[in-house]
Order: sequence, then structure tokens, then C-alpha cells
Amino acid sequence: MTTIPRILMGGAVLGLSGSRAGITPVPIEVPRAMGTWRVLGCLHSVPDPPPADVTENLSLSHENRLHVVFAWREEGLSGPRQSKKIRGRILGDPSRGIWKLHASPLVSATHIVVGVGNDYSWAAVAHPTRRFGWILSRGPRLPEEIWMQVFSRFASLGYDTSQFVRLRHPEVPGPWEV
Repeated sequence: MTTIPRILMGGAVLGLSGSRAGITPVPIEVPRAMGTWRVLGCLHSVPDPPPADVTENLSLSHENRLHVVFAWREEGLSGPRQSKKIRGRILGDPSRGIWKLHASPLVSATHIVVGVGNDYSWAAVAHPTRRFGWILSRGPRLPEEIWMQVFSRFASLGYDTSQFVRLRHPEVPGPWEV
């Protein structure tokens, strides 16, 4: 199984859960969370190489239905761009941000936003099992102080932050390991 289907099974999309496994979400404004996000970092503990140029485009339709287009390159920046459509829904009070996303008919996952920038320029997303985690941004990079804030938050939730990797994007040269 490739890295991306594993990520999708965990749910790499900006989604939330109620207080699950001791992880409490931060409140969000759903319309501000819609649009294009770059996945700048993720918890990567599988032997496959991490994906590159990973993006998510979120939109909201009637009755709190979510539509997500998840796109990536598996063979580095020169690999072919692939994509997968994911559907989901907001459960309960949208400001609590409980989202259920379905990568396939048999695979769904709940997600927890544990941090978001005041300007919605970045977000940190956890998973109740702590086996998945994502750092999202509206642009190709984040200031180092934001990275440290996000890692501190993940560490406080019991994550092994040494397993996070920074994902390559075309506009960002440099080392990718955190």
C-alpha cells in the first residue's frame, strides 16, 4: 500500500473530533477553514518515502456536506500528480468541528484540529489514535516559531514528534526532515 492511501485511511483532511482520547479540538469557523491547504508536515512512520506537493481543497455544500480533493506526488516533485476525492460531513455543532470523512465506502475517520492561526494561515490536525497528524498551511512555508508551537502542542498530546516529516513543495528548497 502506498503512503497516500495510508494517509487517507487516517484522514489527512482538515477535520475535527469532539474530545476523543483526551484530545480536545480548538473552536473553528467552518467557512474560514474551506479552500486550499498545503500539507507541509505529517506524522510519517511507514517505510514508504513521504509524498510531495500535497494539497487539499475543501468545500462545503448543502446540509454541512464536505467535499475534498486531496492531491499529491508519490515520486518526489517530478512524479505525476495524483488526486482523490473524499466526502464527509460535519456532525453536530459546526463550531466544535466534528467532521467525519470517508476515503472509501469502508474507510472513514474522525479528526481533531488542535491548533489554528488567528488568520487561518495554518492549522494542526490530530487523530484520536495519535498515529496520524498533519501540519497545514495556506502557503508553501511556515515561520519556524509556528513549527515549534505546533510541535509543542502535538508533544503535549502524547505524540512522538520525531516521527513528523516536512513534505516537499515546489517553492521550498532545503532539508525536509524535521
